[in-house]
Amino acid sequence: MESCQITLNFAGKSIHNVWASRSASRGKGSVSRFAVIEQRGGVSRLSGADVVPGLTELFFSVLHSIHNDPGFRAFVLILLIARIYRRHSMQVVDAQVHIWRANTPEHPWPKDHIKPHSETPFGCAELVAEMDVAGVHRAVLVPPMWQGDSNEYALEAARLHPERFAVMGRLDLDAPDSRAQIAAWRHQPGMLGIRLVPRRQPLRTQFAAGGIDWLWAEAEKAGVPLMVLIDTDQADFMAQVLIRHPQLKIVLDHLCLPSGAKDEHAFATLDKVLAMAKYPNVAVKASSMPSFTTDPYPFRRIHAHLRRVYDAYGPRRMFWGTDLSHIPCTYRQALTLFTEELDWMSSVDKEWIMGRGVCEWIGWP
Repeated sequence: MESCQITLNFAGKSIHNVWASRSASRGKGSVSRFAVIEQRGGVSRLSGADVVPGLTELFFSVLHSIHNDPGFRAFVLILLIARIYRRHSMQVVDAQVHIWRANTPEHPWPKDHIKPHSETPFGCAELVAEMDVAGVHRAVLVPPMWQGDSNEYALEAARLHPERFAVMGRLDLDAPDSRAQIAAWRHQPGMLGIRLVPRRQPLRTQFAAGGIDWLWAEAEKAGVPLMVLIDTDQADFMAQVLIRHPQLKIVLDHLCLPSGAKDEHAFATLDKVLAMAKYPNVAVKASSMPSFTTDPYPFRRIHAHLRRVYDAYGPRRMFWGTDLSHIPCTYRQALTLFTEELDWMSSVDKEWIMGRGVCEWIGWP
């Protein structure tokens, strides 16, 4: 019986202990036994398996080289360090979060405002604390509809935390200078683009009638990306925008899913969203996903739908987001739904979906 054991250490901490043995006889039926002890957060996990004869020599020779060859051992250690670094260096960027102040005389909301996600304000400090706990590095701030077209509070947060926040702001399309604002829109510190909600009136009618065609043209000319919330029955109108303005970058929010719908009903018309993937200037925001199912974590009913989105748009045009104030789960669960539960995503896929993709799309260095 031959055996060897190796411990790899990095920064003074044991990373892996590997033990293996094989019978001295290498005839038919010889079997190797190996075990791996992983230490994570003070918890050790032991796994082991019998290795079929065809893999016996390969496994043992590699382990033997690690044990006896300093150069090979250094090479393996470098690969291990690179893997650990990649795992912990992925930048996590939430593609949509709302923050808001209370409705006060100093900061009044419109009289006809929609119902907020919560009557309790959710501010910049609270969001930073939540991000730190969940492991979210950056967030795209989308000023909520219930406070009107003001971007003041979101821009203030971006000025206070330029490394954490950027803004996709609201534009008052009825303002006399609305067209003139677009050319210098991204000159505002922290402002990266515009967010529109054509699924709601009066913008819904204007969108269908071509009443905001000037906006698409001006945004394309100025290089201002848009995040747009539409219903799937507006997909044909949006497709025409994408065709006419090939340099205009558009993100479709919440996969265009109907507000309040759950499970199969929520995803019944997803095909219309997937059909738009053929246009290279459109991406999708897979945001608020836990709110579209009756399942508890890990929300298995929506996994297959997310896979369809991934297959259509690919990891570079599918952006993770939470809509944190609206979801029925913790921030961390909304994150690990993508990073731990969707096992068909590769580490490179996750890098794009969890942050790199949206940052490159909207021009956030």
